[in-house]
Amino acid sequence: MFCFKNSTIFLCLCVTVSNISLALVENPHKQKSFDNGLQFFCQHGPAECMGNRQQSCVLHQSQDPVPQVKFAVCQMTKLDTSSVKECSELAGLSSDINQCMNSETGTLLQLEAERITHSYAPSFIPTIIYNGVFEQQLQDNSIRDFRGTVCYLLQKRGDISFHDEVCQ
Repeated sequence: MFCFKNSTIFLCLCVTVSNISLALVENPHKQKSFDNGLQFFCQHGPAECMGNRQQSCVLHQSQDPVPQVKFAVCQMTKLDTSSVKECSELAGLSSDINQCMNSETGTLLQLEAERITHSYAPSFIPTIIYNGVFEQQLQDNSIRDFRGTVCYLLQKRGDISFHDEVCQ
């Protein structure tokens, strides 16, 4: 999982390089759900919870790792939750996530992210896990260059070429 914090949101990603699936996960000590997802409480308040849900809803649209990575990288460089439209369009995903945000789907996505977080029980943030295994070298590389590390792993596996657009 990759986590970052800025002034208004705290977002994390779980990257499974066997299929490159991105999932939002929360800081296990700083976000809690109650009543099976009827309420979520986040360390940095409602804006953080909204950002978590927005990212989950956008990433849920596609199983294709290319737009997911594009969206996630864009989101990680923004300072607030208003960048959903810009980052979605950049990644070729829809920014029309109101249905997801206001439905059981959004709640289930947040609950799943919470479950994933607790299954890994990270001892520090950020923690980055590839293929379900923590490796310090990949952690260090990902902190310096997240996109480059993911691209390296995909290229090593033969899934993309060295000059693939998502890695530029």
